[in-house]
Amino acid sequence: MTSHPPAEAHPGRDLELALDLQGRRERGRHFTAPAVAEQMARYILPQAGGRVLDPACGAGGLLEAALGQGADAALGVDLDREAVAVAAATLGDRVTVREGDFLDIEPGGLGARFDGIVANPPYLRHEGIDARRKGALRKRFGDRLAGAGAGRTDLFAYFLVHATDFLRPGGRLAFLSPAAWLTSRYGAAIRRFLAREYTVDHVLESVAEPWFFEARTRATLVLARRGAPPAGHRVSFTRLHRPLTPASALPSPAAAVDAASLQDGGPWGGYLRGCEELEALHTALPDAWVPLGDLVEPRFGLKTGADRFFVFRDGRNRDGDRWRGATRHLRPLVLSPMELHGLEVDPRALPRTVLVLDPGEPLPAAA
Repeated sequence: MTSHPPAEAHPGRDLELALDLQGRRERGRHFTAPAVAEQMARYILPQAGGRVLDPACGAGGLLEAALGQGADAALGVDLDREAVAVAAATLGDRVTVREGDFLDIEPGGLGARFDGIVANPPYLRHEGIDARRKGALRKRFGDRLAGAGAGRTDLFAYFLVHATDFLRPGGRLAFLSPAAWLTSRYGAAIRRFLAREYTVDHVLESVAEPWFFEARTRATLVLARRGAPPAGHRVSFTRLHRPLTPASALPSPAAAVDAASLQDGGPWGGYLRGCEELEALHTALPDAWVPLGDLVEPRFGLKTGADRFFVFRDGRNRDGDRWRGATRHLRPLVLSPMELHGLEVDPRALPRTVLVLDPGEPLPAAA
């Protein structure tokens, strides 16, 4: 899926492009498309007024959208000094921008609770979190993410939990994140947290466009109100087949699910992707289906736990080391189906390889 830059110039996009692609991935920084920002702001501010927080504001794109929707006051926090300077220069005295780590700020440290929170937090996978930092986060937030795989929670989940303490009861959250939590094992704790702490109104994803400039990450947008759902509330799961525009009305959901049925932490992805197309095929060709296991051996995908070392591109891994052992140990690698452009794949055309060693085989020194 090709990502095209927004037509209009924006300091946040310019700042993102100032980093090379690898730098953006390491920092987890992805510029939010303006149409998505507008939708997020519209949800958290159904009418003009109110205080808005962005806990990972970057260059201020989401805060700018909130101001355009009529926020009385807006506050942003970000670790990146350059991003904070851009946000302050762009938005001026209309917002307060604070340099620092939001996860280190105690509830109440930013004043009264907010009426709305917009967030596109860093997409830093658990492997990229420093071990000491990871341990501190697990100690602090682990009881509220009970059931998450030990040490496998990505950084955005901690932002979700912590941001909740800054939102007033009934306040609104628009939270953009990677979509993996919808179905992953560690995501069960996130799903239970959302179902317990929020009245989730919408869960959305798009197959029509990437929601981040020059990023292939599949993203999910959660729109929710602080507080447990009332009896009979239904959560709308919507898969968008057309690009968003700032004025877009959300289409009818693919599924509307009783919120009470989501409390157990079971996967949510099927409500988005179980889709009409498959149901129509099954109805039209009821005898054409066989169990997948009759055709192939389904296996869990390769997980290295340390891609920086094991994954190579152009002969070197992300640490800059070149493999000096036998080339048979380097196998062609596809990191995402989005890298494929058809059903036939030429392994020689793939840019990446992965190091695979047999158990007990000695490891040659890397150069």
